[in-house]
Amino acid sequence: MQNGIPSYRIMDIEPVGDHVFFASNEGLFNVNKQTTFKTTITPEIYFTAVDVDFKNQELLPAYNLSHNQNSIKIAFNTNGFKSHEHTKYQYRLIGENDKWQTTEDLVNTVNYNGLPSGNSTFQVKIANSNSTVKCIEFNIAKPFWRTWWFYALVVLILASLLYAFYRRKINKL
Repeated sequence: MQNGIPSYRIMDIEPVGDHVFFASNEGLFNVNKQTTFKTTITPEIYFTAVDVDFKNQELLPAYNLSHNQNSIKIAFNTNGFKSHEHTKYQYRLIGENDKWQTTEDLVNTVNYNGLPSGNSTFQVKIANSNSTVKCIEFNIAKPFWRTWWFYALVVLILASLLYAFYRRKINKL
C-alpha cells in the first residue's frame, strides 16, 4: 500500500457523488472528493520593493517624484511556497505603453530607466489567470525649464532685450 492506494495499476476511474472509485488489479477502492482533492487557490500578487534611483523606498500606492528621480525598479511576488518558480507575470506602464508584456521564467522585477515626466501607472498581474491587477502610480514632475512659467520668463527676457536693442538704435539715430 502506497500513500493509501493499494495499487497504482488503475484500470478505471469513476466519480460518483462525493466519492471517486478506482478499479485496480488489487480490487475496487474509493476516496472522498471533499477530503482528498484540494481546491486550488489563486495566488495573490503583491509588491515587495520599489527602488527609485537605486534607493529602496517605502511601499506606497503612489509616488510623487522630481524630474531627476526617473530610474525605477519594481519587485513583486506571489504568495505560496516557491510560487515564483512556477509563475510568469504580465505587466504594463499605462501612460508609456498600454500593451501587456510577459516576464521570463523566474523574473519578478521590472526596471524603467529614464521615465519621462508625467503621470503613469504600473500594473502587474499573474499571466494566464484571473488574478487581480495590482497598481502603483508614479507622478514625475516636469523639469523647471519645461514649465509654462519658465517659457513666459524667457519670452519676457527676450522681449525686454529686443526692446532695449531697438530703443538703443532709435536713441543713436
